[in-house]
Amino acid sequence: MRCWLRSNRVRPKRSSSWAICHTVEQVKAIAQAFGVSVKAAALQFCLAHPAVAAVIPGASRPGRIAEDVAALSEKIPAPFWQALRDAGLISARAPLPL
Repeated sequence: MRCWLRSNRVRPKRSSSWAICHTVEQVKAIAQAFGVSVKAAALQFCLAHPAVAAVIPGASRPGRIAEDVAALSEKIPAPFWQALRDAGLISARAPLPL
């Protein structure tokens, strides 16, 4: 599934992708409300699972590596994760980076 950005909105490239793009929009809105970067939330959420030892974000440019490192250090408030759960975007059983 691929989405494209236009006017800071996510749009699907295929009609079957609307649900996924809607979920992305929800995550972005909650992240913005809490002043959290989506990159930081994604990286830290992946690392919260005890079975995960590392994440490999796949930087497209050398400068992105520094962004990824900074994202791992970004402070994310616990209410952000609760808001994602309340919106049904994260399972109640999923481990969180608290």
